[in-house]
Amino acid sequence: MMKQRQRKTTSLNANNIYGWAMCKPLPIRGFEYMPDFDNWRNIPCILEVDLEHPKEPHDSLNDYPLALQGLMINKVEKLVLNLNDKEKYVIHHKNLKQYLYLSLRIKNIHCGISFKKGFFELMNNSVFGKTMENIRNRVDVRLVSKRKEAQRLSAKPNFKQLTIFNEDLIAIHMKRTKLVFDKPVYCGMSIFDIRKRLLYDSYYN
Repeated sequence: MMKQRQRKTTSLNANNIYGWAMCKPLPIRGFEYMPDFDNWRNIPCILEVDLEHPKEPHDSLNDYPLALQGLMINKVEKLVLNLNDKEKYVIHHKNLKQYLYLSLRIKNIHCGISFKKGFFELMNNSVFGKTMENIRNRVDVRLVSKRKEAQRLSAKPNFKQLTIFNEDLIAIHMKRTKLVFDKPVYCGMSIFDIRKRLLYDSYYN
């Protein structure tokens, strides 16, 4: 009787991968829209591109596809690895060079922003989270102990919900009427891309 072939999987992890990425040069100043893209390989920049996945290398890329993508699955947005072409994909220039080396092709470059690089030192995962914070989800919570104040706030158009702790204390949840986009999302995005580059380089090279 023939023996069944056994298959095994190996799970690998990178220690302190965000800390490693934060030690790399990151965008900090000098942001400019790029008038042309002839020299994008030689300057630090973030690009919005259309990417093509050629059919030939599908088998070699199938286990760990390039260009992570946010897709709606059962009404929930999830990050998905796939071999589909990408449109208006925002990417760090070093990741784009890595993807081209691994057989992807650029169909079109829509726009780009160049920047000056610098080092952020002594950062950790919690600091990374602040660079990617979505301020749209913030809620203004008011603690009130008087009925009239609770009625006044709950009558406002930006009232969301309330939480009753006891007869003397209520939390009024209000949607913010003004948002200030003051988080360095460009920095967090670069950290996330640099982290992916290490994983792909470890797997393919």
